[in-house]
Amino acid sequence: MKKLNDAVARTSCKCKKFTEEEFLICLGLLIGACEFSQKGVELFSTKDKACNEEDDDDIWRSISPSPQFEQFMPFSRFKDFHCFLPEIHVDESEKENDPWYQFSGAVDEFNFIRQRE
Repeated sequence: MKKLNDAVARTSCKCKKFTEEEFLICLGLLIGACEFSQKGVELFSTKDKACNEEDDDDIWRSISPSPQFEQFMPFSRFKDFHCFLPEIHVDESEKENDPWYQFSGAVDEFNFIRQRE
């Protein structure tokens, strides 16, 4: 979480730093999103799309309810998290030597934890 907030601090945007609770909620929403067919803003939408009787053949109603993730966090705040999440493992000092510098830190950390466990 510290690296995420460091990335927020490095920018000139008006995004506030993430609390530990927000960080964990965001991770939970990322994991929870895998369960639904909706994606992006549709996970946060509370609008029910009414089916037109004329178009019933073209529109299929889902037996699964809308996720309504806005009950846990506003979409704009989750969007901020989604924007800064890739910054967690970036090592700018490796930019010249490693073409995968933005992702290498995540692989190294994963391998370290895997070896330890």
